[in-house]
Parts: sequence; C-alpha cells; structure tokens
Amino acid sequence: MSDPENKRVASDTNAMPQPDGFDSTEDPCAVIECAKATAKNAARQLAEHFPGLGRKAGHEIVRAFRSVLVPRRRPGKRPRADITAAHADWTSGMRGPQLYRKHIPNLDKFNWYRKKFEIRRLNEAIRTSRLLN
Repeated sequence: MSDPENKRVASDTNAMPQPDGFDSTEDPCAVIECAKATAKNAARQLAEHFPGLGRKAGHEIVRAFRSVLVPRRRPGKRPRADITAAHADWTSGMRGPQLYRKHIPNLDKFNWYRKKFEIRRLNEAIRTSRLLN
C-alpha cells in the first residue's frame, strides 16, 4: 500500500460516528422504557432475595442505585453565560465603555446612578469569575 492510501484509510476510520450509548436503529424512548423495565426487575429481585428490608434500608439501596446512574455534578454556583462572555472579552483586551455597551443592555438609556451601578456590577462579576478560574 502506498502512503496516500494509508492516509485515506486513517482519515476514514476517524470520520466514523462514535457510539452514544444507544443503538441508533432503536427509538431512544423505547430504550428508556426497556431500561426502566430492567430496573424494576432488579428491584423485584432485590426484594425477593432480601425480604426483611425496611423502609430506611430501601432508601439506602435506592440512593446507591441512583449514584451509579446519575453522577454528581461539580459543586458550586453555575457560571452564567453572559458573565462568561464578558470575561472572555475582558481577557481579550476590551475595556471601558466598549465593554460596558456590549454587555449591559440599554446602558445608554440609564441615568447616571443606574449606569454606575450596572458598571460596578459587571466589573465585580468579571473580577470574581477571574478569581474562580
């Protein structure tokens, strides 16, 4: 095989779609219904094997089952998209009225006190997001 053929084969293998965990020929709703039925079946088997479990023990089992299926999210406050965009513009070098007009809607319509308040609020949000990064 020559080199151009090797490159073409390598690029073809990279272009293949990656699996997303669901069979692409089936309806995702049908897959979810099947998963629900499997979970119910597993719960029935647990109840048969451990008949003396109380309510508290059942909740502990459900919590353990859920922790496997639903991973925990990162703790903390979720970043706001508008503040993230303002921070990106600030790091790229945009400053002053240009930054404020772009990221504070209706800034020109505000009175002097409201402008100062909104500008300080935006600057503080940028500063705190800079500290978190």
